Amino acid sequence: MMKAILFDLDNTLIDRQGAAYDMYSDMVAEVFPDWDRMSIEFETAVQRLMLWDEYGSIGKDHVFGRFCKTYHLAEEWEKKLTDHWVQHFGDYTRSFPESRETLEKLKNKYRIGLLTNGYPHMQRRKLELSGLEDLFEAVVVSGEHGIHKPDPAIFKIACDKMGVLPEEVIFVGDTFSTDIYGAVLSGMKTVFLHSDILHKTKLDMPMIHSIEELPDIL
Repeated sequence: MMKAILFDLDNTLIDRQGAAYDMYSDMVAEVFPDWDRMSIEFETAVQRLMLWDEYGSIGKDHVFGRFCKTYHLAEEWEKKLTDHWVQHFGDYTRSFPESRETLEKLKNKYRIGLLTNGYPHMQRRKLELSGLEDLFEAVVVSGEHGIHKPDPAIFKIACDKMGVLPEEVIFVGDTFSTDIYGAVLSGMKTVFLHSDILHKTKLDMPMIHSIEELPDIL
């Protein structure tokens, strides 16, 4: 019997890609203040950053290293931009409009928890601004434990916090290599959220395109 649902945070409950686009835009404007935000040059720089970012799976030192090399920026820009991202990305957080209503509906039947990879202060800041924090029975941020998805150990920590067994948990996430793979290794059931066509899979497993579809398939 399924007793609990564990959720990923970024691009599952909050619009991480939208936040990244906004912050990268502001950073390009800082580096090139004379550029028109509506110009093709400006948008190309932002889209390059989004491409190199790979949905947040790539270290920002690599992203901004490529940016600085491409635009022939002084070496100190790489550290400046990386540090600024780590300190302030959480401030750009916005939830998907349907996230809270969906979680409230699910709480009538399931216990709800959150398991997210990332820097503790950044992920906690995102959660604070998301307006969802009060809905979770347990919150596990990988950076607070030095273990990250897909390591089954971090999934066990989340289960222990909630007092449930892995086989009693459904994990919902958008990144196959960390969320789905790690949850399956841990013995959990999964729901793969793939709003982007690049995230599709041919494997036979429950899949949704947005979080609001979840109650209907459980």
